Amino acid sequence: MDVIEQIEIRFRREILAVIDLPGPSPARLFAVLKQAFSLLESLPILQFLTGSDYDLLFRRLPAEILQEHMSSDIRFIEDLVAHCRQAGIPIQAQPEQIIGLLYPLVLTALHKMRWYGATSTAALMCSWSCAAYCLGEVALQPSR
Repeated sequence: MDVIEQIEIRFRREILAVIDLPGPSPARLFAVLKQAFSLLESLPILQFLTGSDYDLLFRRLPAEILQEHMSSDIRFIEDLVAHCRQAGIPIQAQPEQIIGLLYPLVLTALHKMRWYGATSTAALMCSWSCAAYCLGEVALQPSR
C-alpha cells in the first residue's frame, strides 16, 4: 500500500500540471481526464496487479488505513476541482459527484478491463463524457 500511495503522489502531481496548460477550459479538462486514464494504463506496478490483488489488499488493510486512503482521494478531488476553478475551468459538479463518477471508471481500469491504450475510442469517450458532466453540460439520470 505504501508503494501505491507513492505512485498516487506522482500521479496527482502530473494530473494537476495538465490543468495549467494553455487552451480553452473544456479542452484542458478533457486533457486532464485523458492524462489520468493514460497514466493508469502506463504505471508499471498497475500492470502487474490484478483486480483480485486489489481486493485482497483492501480486505487486509486495517480499517483506519483504508479510511485514510479514501479520505486522501476525496481531498485530491477537492484540490483538483479548486485548482481547475482557479485556472478558469468552470467545473459545476461537486467533488463528491465527481468521485462517484470516476471511482467506477478507475476500478474498471484497475480490474484489467483495459481499453488498449489511452487513445482508444472508449477511453476518449469516457474522458469527454466526464469532462462534459463536470462542466455541467450533461446530467446523469439516476437509475431506478
